[in-house]
Amino acid sequence: MGFTGVGIVQEHAANKIIKDLVNCCKPEEMSIELEYKVRGGIATKVSVTHKK
Repeated sequence: MGFTGVGIVQEHAANKIIKDLVNCCKPEEMSIELEYKVRGGIATKVSVTHKK
Protein backbone atom coordinates (compact mmCIF):
# COMPACT_ATOMS: atom_id res chain seq x y z
CA MET A 1 0.00 0.00 0.00
CA GLY A 2 1.37 3.40 -0.88
CA PHE A 3 0.38 6.99 -0.39
CA THR A 4 2.21 8.40 -3.41
CA GLY A 5 -0.08 10.79 -5.22
CA VAL A 6 -2.66 10.72 -2.40
CA GLY A 7 -3.43 14.03 -0.72
CA ILE A 8 -2.66 13.02 2.87
CA VAL A 9 -0.73 14.80 5.60
CA GLN A 10 2.24 12.85 7.00
CA GLU A 11 0.75 12.64 10.50
CA HIS A 12 -2.54 11.36 9.10
CA ALA A 13 -0.70 8.71 7.08
CA ALA A 14 1.03 7.47 10.25
CA ASN A 15 -2.27 7.37 12.13
CA LYS A 16 -3.99 5.45 9.31
CA ILE A 17 -1.17 2.91 9.09
CA ILE A 18 -1.09 2.21 12.83
CA LYS A 19 -4.90 2.04 12.99
CA ASP A 20 -4.96 -0.54 10.19
CA LEU A 21 -2.14 -2.58 11.78
CA VAL A 22 -3.77 -2.51 15.23
CA ASN A 23 -7.11 -3.65 13.77
CA CYS A 24 -5.38 -6.49 11.96
CA CYS A 25 -2.90 -7.67 14.64
CA LYS A 26 -4.69 -6.75 17.91
CA PRO A 27 -1.42 -6.02 19.79
CA GLU A 28 -1.11 -4.92 23.42
CA GLU A 29 1.30 -2.22 22.28
CA MET A 30 2.66 -1.08 18.91
CA SER A 31 4.88 1.74 17.68
CA ILE A 32 5.74 2.84 14.17
CA GLU A 33 8.15 5.45 12.90
CA LEU A 34 7.98 6.87 9.39
CA GLU A 35 10.97 8.63 7.85
CA TYR A 36 10.15 10.78 4.86
CA LYS A 37 12.64 11.74 2.17
CA VAL A 38 14.01 15.25 2.13
CA ARG A 39 11.70 17.74 0.42
CA GLY A 40 12.75 21.35 0.17
CA GLY A 41 15.73 20.65 2.41
CA ILE A 42 13.57 19.31 5.26
CA ALA A 43 13.58 15.66 6.37
CA THR A 44 10.59 14.53 8.44
CA LYS A 45 10.19 11.72 10.97
CA VAL A 46 6.75 10.85 12.40
CA SER A 47 6.24 8.44 15.34
CA VAL A 48 2.98 6.96 16.61
CA THR A 49 2.41 4.61 19.57
CA HIS A 50 -0.66 2.55 20.43
CA LYS A 51 -1.15 1.14 23.93
CA LYS A 52 -4.17 -0.93 24.91
